[in-house]
Amino acid sequence: MRLAGPPLCRRRLLAALAAAALPGRNAAATQARAAPAAAAASAVAPATGDADRAAAAPAPARHPGFVARGPLRWLQLGDVGGLAAFDAVASTAGASAAGLWLFDSGAEATVVDTALAAQLGLRARGTRRVRGPGGRLDSVPAVEPPLLQAGGAGVPLHDAAVLDLSAHAAAAGEPVLGIVGWPTLGAARWRLDLGSLLWEAGTVTPPAAGVATLPLSPDHALPVVSALWGDRAPMPLLLDTGFAGGLMLWGDAAQALGAAAGSSARIDVAGIGGRTTVSAVLLARLRVAAAEWHDVPVMLLPGSPMRDVASLRGVVGVIGMALFADAVLGHDPAARRAWTTAGIGAAPLPGGFGVVLAAADGRLVAQQVLAGSPAAAAGVRAGDLLLALDGTPLPQPTPAAAWGRLRGVAEAVFEWQRGNASRTTRLRRERFFARVS
Repeated sequence: MRLAGPPLCRRRLLAALAAAALPGRNAAATQARAAPAAAAASAVAPATGDADRAAAAPAPARHPGFVARGPLRWLQLGDVGGLAAFDAVASTAGASAAGLWLFDSGAEATVVDTALAAQLGLRARGTRRVRGPGGRLDSVPAVEPPLLQAGGAGVPLHDAAVLDLSAHAAAAGEPVLGIVGWPTLGAARWRLDLGSLLWEAGTVTPPAAGVATLPLSPDHALPVVSALWGDRAPMPLLLDTGFAGGLMLWGDAAQALGAAAGSSARIDVAGIGGRTTVSAVLLARLRVAAAEWHDVPVMLLPGSPMRDVASLRGVVGVIGMALFADAVLGHDPAARRAWTTAGIGAAPLPGGFGVVLAAADGRLVAQQVLAGSPAAAAGVRAGDLLLALDGTPLPQPTPAAAWGRLRGVAEAVFEWQRGNASRTTRLRRERFFARVS
């Protein structure tokens, strides 16, 4: 998710896309609503309380590293995507609140939910500009961040933007209190172990073998890597743990990939600044240094929504958490690099069922059914209610609960309700997006 850059608001977009055959998040942005766990790309520019404060985001070096370790939460938000989260306690001198926080390497600032800001009485510090795939929001409130305790330590936070994270909460099935962005993550050595579900910061070193080093660009304040597609020139991509999907491109890069695909799935999504339509294709091969992934789902955004975000100048897209599921992703600020056990002899990313799920009025609904997908072929329609998977009702009517049950499952029986009638459909994952070599 992202504030500035594509992280924050894109969660909403991601969630929606995530529930589809893409990893993604859900979103619906109104006034100061940030994209939730399913938004696509959003950007939070620096605070703009005064005109002369509109500069680049603060460098990560403002914060010392910290030492902490704790359980990791994985929020599966689609066929092949999800977000990493952790439990923490946020507090001020007079109040505290425990709940879920998200790791977001693409966010230029800390984000706190509007309800948390009000509950803790966080002191105002001007405003921020937030940009997403659907447009830009000016004057998003900025506040002094709370104290944050997690993993047995205090987690240093920078000035925070206040956004409504209720869509994230709807996707997760529980309140999401905030987002830890790059000003904190960029200054620390950390690793997210998505297989063992542990996170650690401080004295972290990569394994001696089976690891790919991902050099980070020295020309960007946010973590930017260089990726290769076929014999084309390297693509600068934001390494974004706040993006649940695999790959998202915009501008000329999106146009080139779309033209090479010839056809693409169309998905209507909501994100910061309004609604937009993205195209979806499958990239046969993506390389970042020694890491390589196959059959990567790609979202293609129209236009160049991040062209005026200073910290992303020249960046043409983002890579997200779908590429690191079940693997380890780490960061070493001294060496200016990230590292991962993903993309080392890995199998192609799994296909999808082709349905976007959303929570509505305490029920789980098929928000969109993608053309050419297994769900479409089985007659599933937008508006159908999902009642059970493989004969077992869901513990919670949330996208994360449903996709969590389907994680790693190639075939499942879905029970739907349409009107007063119910029916079951057996769906098997397929790679149904147009494939680009």
